[in-house]
This record gives sequence, C-alpha cells and structure tokens, in this order.
Amino acid sequence: MANKYLLNEGVHMPTVTGLFQEMWESTIKGKLEEADKKKSDNNYSVVQLLLHEIGTYLQSNPYRERLFLHPDLKDEARAAVLRTKGNELFHKRERKYIAATVYYNESIAHSPKGSEVRAIGYGNRAAVCLQLGRYEDCLANVRLARESNYPAALMGKLTMREVAAQSMQASAEAARRFADDPMEPEDQHAQELKLSYPAHPTVPQRVADLQLCNNQQYGRHVVATRQLRVGDVVMVEKPYATVLSDHMKRVRCAFCHAEEPFLLIPCEECTIAMYCSQKCLRAAWQQYHRYECPILNDMRTIGTEYLALAVRTVAIALASFDHDLEALRAHLSHLDVSKVNAFEMDWRAASPKAVYETVYSLATNQRKRGRKDFALNVLVAMITHKLLLKRTPAAQVCGADPILRKTLLNLLLHHLQSTIVNHQFLHYMDYLAEQDVYEPDEYAIACFPLLSMLNHSCAPNVKRITMRDGRCALVVTRQIADGGQLFDHYDVHHWMIPRKQRQKILKQLYKFTCECEACVKDYDSLLGFVDKYATPVEFMLTGSINDRLVVHSEEEAFKWLPLLRDYMNSAGRHYPTSLSVVSMSHMIRCYQILHTYTSWISMCRAMDLKPAGKCNLLAPFEKLWQSKIKYLAEHALSICLASCTTSTDAQRVRERFVDQIIILVRSGGIRDQLNLAPDVKGHVAALAYRAQGTALYHPRVCNYIEALKYFNASIAHTELNSVDRGIAYANRSIVCMELHQYEDCVVNVRLARASNYPVRFLPKLAAREARAQHALQRVRTINARKQKNGHRSAERNWQQQEKKPPTAANGAEELSTKLGPHLHGLAVVEYEHLYARCNYCHSRRLFTFIPCEGCTVAMFCSVACLTEAYRKYHRYECGLVRDLWRIGGAGAVTAFRRVAAELASFPDVPSSAEYLELFVAMKGYCAVADGLEGATVQENDHRQLSYRIFLTDIIHQLMVERTVLGFCCIEDPRISRLLFELILYYLTSCAD
Repeated sequence: MANKYLLNEGVHMPTVTGLFQEMWESTIKGKLEEADKKKSDNNYSVVQLLLHEIGTYLQSNPYRERLFLHPDLKDEARAAVLRTKGNELFHKRERKYIAATVYYNESIAHSPKGSEVRAIGYGNRAAVCLQLGRYEDCLANVRLARESNYPAALMGKLTMREVAAQSMQASAEAARRFADDPMEPEDQHAQELKLSYPAHPTVPQRVADLQLCNNQQYGRHVVATRQLRVGDVVMVEKPYATVLSDHMKRVRCAFCHAEEPFLLIPCEECTIAMYCSQKCLRAAWQQYHRYECPILNDMRTIGTEYLALAVRTVAIALASFDHDLEALRAHLSHLDVSKVNAFEMDWRAASPKAVYETVYSLATNQRKRGRKDFALNVLVAMITHKLLLKRTPAAQVCGADPILRKTLLNLLLHHLQSTIVNHQFLHYMDYLAEQDVYEPDEYAIACFPLLSMLNHSCAPNVKRITMRDGRCALVVTRQIADGGQLFDHYDVHHWMIPRKQRQKILKQLYKFTCECEACVKDYDSLLGFVDKYATPVEFMLTGSINDRLVVHSEEEAFKWLPLLRDYMNSAGRHYPTSLSVVSMSHMIRCYQILHTYTSWISMCRAMDLKPAGKCNLLAPFEKLWQSKIKYLAEHALSICLASCTTSTDAQRVRERFVDQIIILVRSGGIRDQLNLAPDVKGHVAALAYRAQGTALYHPRVCNYIEALKYFNASIAHTELNSVDRGIAYANRSIVCMELHQYEDCVVNVRLARASNYPVRFLPKLAAREARAQHALQRVRTINARKQKNGHRSAERNWQQQEKKPPTAANGAEELSTKLGPHLHGLAVVEYEHLYARCNYCHSRRLFTFIPCEGCTVAMFCSVACLTEAYRKYHRYECGLVRDLWRIGGAGAVTAFRRVAAELASFPDVPSSAEYLELFVAMKGYCAVADGLEGATVQENDHRQLSYRIFLTDIIHQLMVERTVLGFCCIEDPRISRLLFELILYYLTSCAD
C-alpha cells in the first residue's frame, strides 16, 4: 500500500525516468566522469554541473512533446464521453451508483462553466442521489444543474426529481420517526484521542515527557523522559500540507478531504481539483492552488504524489511570506537549520513563517544519494520549475530576476527530496467487498514536522493512528523505558515484508541500511508467528478475537481494547511471541475501528440481500486442472486400463488419485484465494439491511414483503439481546400493523422488548402494542358475531393457509413426502429465500422468524422448528453453512446436511469409536447402494470427478476447523478419511 510507487514504478513516473535514462547515458554520465578527473579544481560542483547539463539538454530537446505536457483545458466532448460511461453504470442492468457518480464527477470536472454538459452531469448526479435516498444532496444537485443552464427540453425531468426528493425527504423523516429508526445513533464509543500526560507548555501537540536528541549514531531522534505504557497517546499533530491521493480525487474534497462525492464542484481552471463547497475552493486558491492549478495534470505525468506535495509545500511557503519570494529567500539565507527545534519552539505564538522553518529543516538525505538518483530529482525539479514559470503566477513572483528563479528551483528540489524521506500517509477504513472485511487504505499524503523526527524500526514501539479530522495520533504499542527511543515504521514492517525486501526499500528510498532488532534477529512475519509458533490454545484465542474484530464492530473494539492493552503491558515485553504479535495487531485494529474514519461508501456496497456473494470456485479449479490434475487423471486412467484386474486394484488407484488432488488443493493456497471466513454477526451488515428495509417500507414504495425480508436479514446479522435486533423487531411490528397481522405485531413488540429496545422509544412501542391488542380484540368480536350469523371472518389474514401452521415435524414430513423418504426433514431452502422461508419446515411465516444465534443464514418460524433443526442437523452445519452456500450452492448444503443428519442420530455427542463405527456402517450402505467400493476413475468423467474431490476437500477442511468433528479427525485419521468419502458420495448423489 504505502511505498507502492517505489515497489512498482519508483518515486517518479516511467515517462520521465525513460527520458532521464536516455539523457544519463548520452550526456550526464560522461560529463560526471570527466569532472571526476578534475577534482583538484576547487570550483568543481556536482550540483552546478547537473543543473547546467540538464538545463542545456531540456533547451535543445522537445521534452514537452515527448512527455505529452500540455495546458489543462476543459473539453465538452470528453465530458460527454465520461457522462455516457456513467449512464451505462447507472442503468438498471448495472445499478453501480458509486461508480457512475465517479464518472459524472469526471464529466463535471472536464466541462466548461455554464455549459449544458456540466448541467446534465449535475442532473444525472441528482438521479443517483434519489436512488440512494440522499434527498438533500439530490436537491443540492438540482440547484447546481439549474445554475449551470440545464437544457429547457429536460427541465421537466429535473423538476420531477426535485419534487420527488422534497416529498420523499419529508416522508422519510416521518417514516423514520414512525419506524423508530433514527438516522444514526451518536457514537458512544468513539471518543477523540487525547494526550495521556500533561502537554508541553509551548508545544501542545506532544506530552512534556518527550525530548528531541541528536547524535552521530541516530541523528535527530525522540526519546522518552519517563516510562511509557502501551496505549499511551504521546503526540497528536495536524499536518502542515496534504495532497489527496489520485484514486480519491472524485470522491473526496481536495482541500478538507471530506468524503462528499455527491456535492463536489470543480475548479474552473483545471480538470483535477474538486471541492465540497465554495468555501473550500476559495481557501485552497488562497493558500496554494493558484500556483499548482495550471500544472496539476502535467505533474501527474512526470511525478507522483511526492512531487505534488513538494510543489504544494512551496506554494504554502510563498503564501506564508505574502507571495514575496525575495522575503522568503532572505529569511532562509539567515536561517540556521541546526538550531531549529520543533520540539521546543513556542507553537502557541508561532507565525506561519516560523512553522515553515520546521518543515524546511527536515532532512533531505541529499549527500547520501547516488549521483544518478540525485540527477533524476534535479530533472523532475527543473521540468516542474519551467512549467511553473510558463503557466502560473510564479512567473510574476520571480519576475526576470535570475536569483529568484534559482531560489524557486532550489526550493522545489529541496522539498522534493525532503518529501520522499519524510512523507506520511493518512488512512481511512475501506470495505473490501471481495473479502468481506475492512482494511486501512490511504487517502492522502502529508507532511508532519514533529512526527518526522521519529526514526524507523521494522519492529516499532509506536503506531500512527489517523483520526477522523485528519490529525495523526501517536500511540505507544510496546512499553518504552525512561530514556528509551521512540521508533515508528516507515510503512515497512516485519509483519508484512521479508527482511531482504525491507532492506532494499529502505536503502533505495531512505538511503540507510536498517539495523533494527527485527532485521538483526530476522523476525518472522505476522502469519509466520501464528502458523509456526502459536499453540492450539493461542491459535483459538487469537482467532476468536479476530473473528469479533473483523466485522468492524465498535462495540467489540471498545470491549477488547482495554483487555489487549493490559495484556501488552504485562506480557508485551516478551515481544515477539505469537500471542504478543497478534495481540498488538488486534490492539491497533481496535484503535483504527474506534478512531479512524470508516468510508460510508462501503455501506452502499453492503446493501445486498444475499448473505454472502458466491465464490468463483471454478477459476482456481480450472487453473489447477489445466496445470496438474488433468495429467494425474489421464495417468490414473491409463493405469486402470493397463494393470487393474480387480476392483481392489482400481480402488487403490482411485484413492491415490484422491490423495494427490488433496495435496494439490492444500499446498496451492486455494483457501486463501476464496477468502472463507467464519460466519460472524456484525453491526455494519445489520444496519445496512435495516436501512434497506426501511427504504422499502417507505410510504411511496410500500413493498412490505420485501421490507420484511430485509428486516429478517438484519435480525439474522445481529447479536442476541442487541439494540440493533430490538429495533429490527420493532420495525417488523410496524409492517405487521400495515398488513393487519395484529397477533404477529404483538409478538414482535414482545421480542423487541426482550432485545434491549432503546428506552427512549419504549412509549411508542407500548402505544403500538395497545393499538394492536385493541384491533385484535375488535376483530375477534366482529368475527364471533359474524360466525354466529353464518358469515366469513372479517379479519384480513395474510396467507391464510400459513396463519396456523402445522407442527414443525408435520410440516417437514409433508414436505419430505414430495422429495422422497431419504430426505425426511432435510430439504434445503432456496438461496434467494433464506430470509423468507423457515429453514426447517419451509413455511412463509416471515412475520415472526427468529434467528439461529450461531450463524447469519438460518431463520426459523418457531422455537419448535429451531429445536428440531438443531437436533436433526443444524448443530453440525451451523458454523459453515454460509460458506457451503458460497462454494457449492444448494448441492453442497444438501450433501453436508445429509451427513450431519446421520451424525446427529446420536442422542449425545458420541466418542471417536462410536463415530468410527457409524461411518463404517454408512460407507458400507453407500457402497451397496451405488457401488462405491468398485467405483474407478474410468467410470467417471475425469473433470467432473476431480471437481467434486476438489470441492469435497474444501468442505472437509471447513468441517474439521469449525465443528466438534475436528477433534475426532485429529484423534483418528480413519474418521477423517471416512468423512471425506461420505461427503464425496453425497455430493455425487445430490448432483445426480
């Protein structure tokens, strides 16, 4: 993530490095060699030589044409093309609203002010907002579209969107109050990180117990003047300058970095910068954007975010000196960098000029750089310098004065090298839909004067936590003794990167050879510590904590953080042990969950009724089939045809073939590719489902049955007795009232009360219960009167036949008579009906579904059905049924459910010997039924059989990891083998 430019492309873009390589070989290399022979000349200067030679080369060669450098102009034709791409993503076949918004923003940024193209872009963005229920943003875009000369022919459509948004905004507020579903409850856990000890009297960003030291071994470094404990916050700093990452420029404001993709407005002079408001636009222009605006697009061609941050730092410095470059030059000429101490200066009274001194004094490592590396930086600085003088107000600031022009070039070169060494990344928590997890990702690159004083270690004792307001907090992660040095990591950590690669990165980017404890002792990676050194108890404990944190629950993070801090303070001194390493990673994740901004865009991606997207199992199998399994199958078939004379020989060949596929699957990292994780209930998914259900319940939609499915999905994803579950039950009771299901309404009210329903909403719940009971009593009175007179019941009964369903056993038996006696009670609910049918009897009483507390995909119409399902099969499938759906669909679920039903035939948990006896009997039955003992490779389609073995092994691994059978399989390998054969048999029979 960080240092990705170095690993993939280098600090600068390939276009400029290609030009430099040609220049180096043809001119500069030879000139430097000639100069080396004249070292006795006192006037010899490598810097002056490089400036002269590179300047001469640029004057005599068309570098602008070669690098495609040109003014950044608005283009209506390109804006129209971008808008068309957005329309394709917005179409009802795709419905990728966030991706469509990114294209609409690109179109708006490329369109001229007051053009119809821009107006239509705003109008289309309003349509996205309407679809996502962001009515206030929709109205803002309607206003922007009108101000941008929206076409008169389309004005009716825009007006309709405006009226719909106004109406739905008012209705949504009323519906939200009625549905007891507040917008977003105030976060009771996420409090602002504050310093753990008294702040320094003149440096409020840090605690008083830190000191900046300087010596020959470490250079400038920070030490503690007291013992620091794990969890102590010792610094909270605001960045001097930031630059938004390129992949965020159409999602976040370029100035304040707020995530407002539906409100972004463009800079009128370039196609890159977009802002969330006119206020941010004006502030950016005053502080720095006037200098970078005309060349932003070209800076992306010749450099990365490092160059952009360097130019922005120079622009802010100019603004600090009232755009007087001569004053800036004079100030720096009298500045003694060695005496600048950001840890001691008075920040409370510091002027912008004094603050800039702390940035200017940051290390550049120029003397440590090789000549070729330094020459490349000079080339990039000179090209940027020429662009600034040609297109920006820097030409007026410098005038014709060669000294000022050289000063500007020196500043660019100085801050370019300083940025490469001292940059930091600002992070947010992003939802990765493919892995169904949250991970930190960078949204901006920044410069911090104080944090930059920390030295690097691949096994650091502090961690930078990006806070929601863009500040960075420094948290102690390992105990630091009095006089001990604070070590950060420069985005190079032994947890993720091997020592050899770490050394290469640090040498190439920061110009030093790391001799930290992790490099000297060659610490293993995070996964290595878990896999190689963790005991079974430690593995289970850390896995349990990870399962709770991976769902990104603030409640879980708030609960586990103090426990992990206490453990690290007591046992963390033994770092690195498997438990201390994993505990530290969990503790850092807790801080990120509680204090780092979580992207709301990921919430939009989560609004999908399906509990988990299906895995693409065919892709890894196809790769394995083409590379190895196909050859093994043909080889096994040739052996059978050539030398197998009995069924025993054929069975031996078959078993060898199965073993070879198992080895391939388990050694090829297939499980990691599929991202199969334990099925854990989580606040984020529950909230997303509930929000979608509320939208479907809306008075203008009134899709009550679909709303019920989403409320059921929300209930299934909530933990027992959680507030989220209570609110979902209450919302379900409202739907029951709308459908005149008064009995079910009362049931849901009672369930809501039992699930810690918010106290402030209890009066509404009580009033609804009273109305339902009153209506129910009135209907019963009317029914009794009409039945007495021979009339039909007056009560509206939704799906009458299921109002009083049969018992769980009878319902399942009635269903199994259609499917055959061998599937008694084991029928599988269709994937799309998981939250609309009972998992056991398949009834549609979705008004009163209750969830299984161990998974998120099974719901039951009554406690009787839940009990019967758990007794017959669900206790074995509960931990892996979601992943069974993902990897094998209904066939895999049905196959494993039949195995689970046989296992559940014991009244109690049997011993390994009893399991073995059962499996031997089952295998004998299967052999008689389908000739399993005599099955050979040649009797099956090779590819189909191989795929079933492939799928069986993955299911078998999940079963061993997540069910009680795992202990028995470890204790007796024969049980493991028999279970594998039985799953394979049932997969084959279900497919047939």
